[in-house]
Amino acid sequence: MKITGAQLKRSLAVRLTAVSGLRAVFDLRKPKGEQLVSVTLEDGSPVLDNATYAIAINDFMQAGGDDYTEFANGTDVKDTGIHLRDMVSDYIKLKKTISPVIDGRIQLVN
Repeated sequence: MKITGAQLKRSLAVRLTAVSGLRAVFDLRKPKGEQLVSVTLEDGSPVLDNATYAIAINDFMQAGGDDYTEFANGTDVKDTGIHLRDMVSDYIKLKKTISPVIDGRIQLVN
């Protein structure tokens, strides 16, 4: 689906969530909903409010679940019909071994 940078920022401000392709900084000392300090693309360029970004999310979040209401306002929504559990299972079968790493995508300020 596609959303604007402003929608993406409002969505990320809802709560901490797993992200890929972005770097987000949260200040946990701030009130809920105001904790997102910054969000950039992997290359360090800023997420621009008026730009349009293509994202992939699960159907629950796309429908506005867990208060992610901005995702429900996305455009060009395409349902692949692929279940998340199947995608994860196929990835594990392909890779054989998964080694988690801390890569700094999400940074927390306490």
